[in-house]
Amino acid sequence: MKRIVFMIAALSLLLSLPAYAMGSPAEVDGFRGVKWGSPLIEVKKSKKLILVDKDDHNHFIAYTVKGDELKIGAAKVEQILYVFWREKLNSVMISTKWKLNFSEMKAAAFEKFGEVSKTEPADEERYDWDGDQTNIILTYNKISGVG
Repeated sequence: MKRIVFMIAALSLLLSLPAYAMGSPAEVDGFRGVKWGSPLIEVKKSKKLILVDKDDHNHFIAYTVKGDELKIGAAKVEQILYVFWREKLNSVMISTKWKLNFSEMKAAAFEKFGEVSKTEPADEERYDWDGDQTNIILTYNKISGVG
């Protein structure tokens, strides 16, 4: 199953800028030392997790990490969510506010994963990096100022 990492600058979700894995530059094997598929019980041993949301029907649980550095490159982020599906790390969602933070996050992503073409659905700026195991999506809503 592909992992999806979202980069959303502002009140929403997204990204991961860890070390490269083999393959395309977008191939990352987790976030901040936690590998995709890591069991929740193991992550709890090394990080102080704070429950944010739980969806029992779809088997998703989202946590923040106490003391997590709320920066990606030079961008200040509002929240970093570690999302577990069936108690295994499935994705990371990072949110930030304002165009300046989105621009800084975009610069960090371009530096780490390479430049990609922008798509502009209505009122949105979007960049996609597709890998075999990891997809990274960076979006910014021009109206709300959320990425």
